[in-house]
Amino acid sequence: MGVNPFKSPPAARRSRYASRRLPVAVAALLVVISLPAAGSADTLAAASGKLALTQACGNPGTPGQVRHVVWIWMENESYGNVIGNSAAPYQNSLTRQCGLAANFHNESHGSLDNYIAATGGQDILGTSFINDCLPNPGANYCVSSGPSIFSQTQAAGDTWRGYAEDMPSGCDQTGSGNYTAQHNPAVYYSALSTCGQDDIPMGNAATQAGAFYSDVANGNLPSFSFITPNLIDDAHSSSTAAGDSWLSEVVPLIVNGPNYQSGNTVIFITNDEGCAGTCGPDYALNEDCTSQTLDPSQPSCHIPTIVVAPHTPAGTVDNTFYTHYSMLRTAEELLGLPLLGLAASANSMVTNFNLGPPNGAFAPPGAPANLTAIANGTGGVNLSWTAASPGSAAIAGYQVMRNGTVIATTGTGTSYTDTSARAGTTYSYTVAAIDVLGNMGAASNTATVSPPPAANLLANPGFEIWSNGWPTGWSAYGPATTFTRSGDVHSGSSSVLVATTYSGYAASGLNDGTTPTINSTVAGTTYTGSCWVKASKNITINVQFHEWQHNWTAVTAPAVTSLAVPTTTNWYKLQVSDTALASGDMLPFSVYSTNTRGGGATFEVDDCSVSASASG
Repeated sequence: MGVNPFKSPPAARRSRYASRRLPVAVAALLVVISLPAAGSADTLAAASGKLALTQACGNPGTPGQVRHVVWIWMENESYGNVIGNSAAPYQNSLTRQCGLAANFHNESHGSLDNYIAATGGQDILGTSFINDCLPNPGANYCVSSGPSIFSQTQAAGDTWRGYAEDMPSGCDQTGSGNYTAQHNPAVYYSALSTCGQDDIPMGNAATQAGAFYSDVANGNLPSFSFITPNLIDDAHSSSTAAGDSWLSEVVPLIVNGPNYQSGNTVIFITNDEGCAGTCGPDYALNEDCTSQTLDPSQPSCHIPTIVVAPHTPAGTVDNTFYTHYSMLRTAEELLGLPLLGLAASANSMVTNFNLGPPNGAFAPPGAPANLTAIANGTGGVNLSWTAASPGSAAIAGYQVMRNGTVIATTGTGTSYTDTSARAGTTYSYTVAAIDVLGNMGAASNTATVSPPPAANLLANPGFEIWSNGWPTGWSAYGPATTFTRSGDVHSGSSSVLVATTYSGYAASGLNDGTTPTINSTVAGTTYTGSCWVKASKNITINVQFHEWQHNWTAVTAPAVTSLAVPTTTNWYKLQVSDTALASGDMLPFSVYSTNTRGGGATFEVDDCSVSASASG
């Protein structure tokens, strides 16, 4: 039997609300529009006789600019729990008269993570939100400091409101009775300064009096509304039928109100997730439900989402793969806001549901100019640029890209030092401005640079200089070490052959002098040492840095790179890096093996290097 979704529910469905007595003006909204003498622009437009709607959806003509987006979130209903279920006559009637997103998925499990994904666009997999935790700003736990559709709307000069049924006071972060904070996402955004005044109690469901009901009646809905029913009315702690009954009373109020009747309001009715923990093995905490390879019938991920808009063709059934990120993208497009996070890669619902033109009034920042990249002599690269011109919102900072990968997001300054650049590598940089709403402008010109190799600080790196049978600038590692000048070289005319006179296995090798090359470290500076080695047997050879105070108190554990030499015919390069913990310390460089023995294994060393560069 057909049900008119925009009339008052029949008495059989109103038994749960039998005690309600609606004010006359509000009751009139369920059938015809009853307008106050003064009100919003939408109210005045309605009063002037400019109403063009002959029905809730499927109205003729071209949709205009959307001014109001309303989200209503139900709980734990899989697609099959609602669509085609006789326990949900109202919602099924809505799908016939308006639009159904038939392949809509939540993001994951549990519940809260879907609310955060939908309002902030962030990837919530593996975050604390999957645990359905309460916000704890003091411990910086289970909160988000990032932007949201709430903060975006506010920063753009528009309005938002969260209407939470049975919430005891504004922006309540705990819960009381049938209100729970886990279904009210605004309270999780720590930077949302107006939460206390904009996230408010919905009002009294029994009398339909309160902030939400007043805003609907007077045509004062904000640009973005997030409606959180209580635990009974959202079907979380009741039944599909109970949630359907509640929707049958609330949705007609909105549709018959001045905002919707002015033709510029869109309503989305969705669920947090499918069937909560009752799906058996189909349900898994932290499950990725955003993969398009999922079976659309998977109950825990496949949820009903209904679109009610003046020009959505009646009976629209769209099988495009959508998620809550799609709903966020669609709301942002309609309200002229930049796309947050994963909303940017989600499918938009604007065209397929004929919701209206995306709001193109928002202007992104301009492109920074005159980007230069100059090697600073320590392996790093200094960048500078001319500030970008702001668009519709102030510039918050700049994103720095190196070879196509983001390496930093800065403040509003126009310079940055890339300390992670490495000598001898070519890098291409661009920068782009980001405004306070998270919107990114065009990239700057590309600046390319190749930092030259850092200077080799060793006095005799190739063992070309000898004195009295000893390589100048080097000392012995191990008391029984011997050095022999060798003509078997990696380059140049000589290398050093390292052996031991000890009859058993012993440590033998070289240090870079009795006074190390790095005799006074600079805290935070990264030092790199390397040598080419060749062994007479398959032994393990090591290169090492070890930071010491000048009284030979160890500052850190040694930094060591080891190689089990695979052949005895080739030269192999060993390299080690260490970042100094303190300034003024010694950092001896050593190359050694503990596998040498008298008359046994030996190894050769050539072309060593010690250099310094900025940390990173």
